[in-house]
Amino acid sequence: MGHETIFVSHGGGPMPILGDPQHKELVNSLRSLPLKLQRPDYIVVCSAHWETPKISITSATNPELLYDYFGFPDDSYQLKYPCPGASELASHIADVLRQHGMEVELNEQRGLDHGVFIPLMLMYPN
Repeated sequence: MGHETIFVSHGGGPMPILGDPQHKELVNSLRSLPLKLQRPDYIVVCSAHWETPKISITSATNPELLYDYFGFPDDSYQLKYPCPGASELASHIADVLRQHGMEVELNEQRGLDHGVFIPLMLMYPN
């Protein structure tokens, strides 16, 4: 099996999850996307919301959510997305990157930012 790679926008902060009508097309697109993809065993996400001097990979077994936005309705700070992390896969990815001369660190503390959890909540709510 091959690996599918897609680019996904998360829209305006948490607004797609909160039912904002301006995000209706995005929400419909993200909800229907899994029907067009093979069911993944793992999902690897690169987030532009996290910049570090070297590559940093979340390796938490149960990553928390980072509400890295402000000024939104109170409900947006109560969102939950309990998903399993994949620390063994994170270690494997780090090893492969290191073999190619890249500086990599594993981070057990870093959670999922809204650029990650908003689309995933819509694509894979369970």
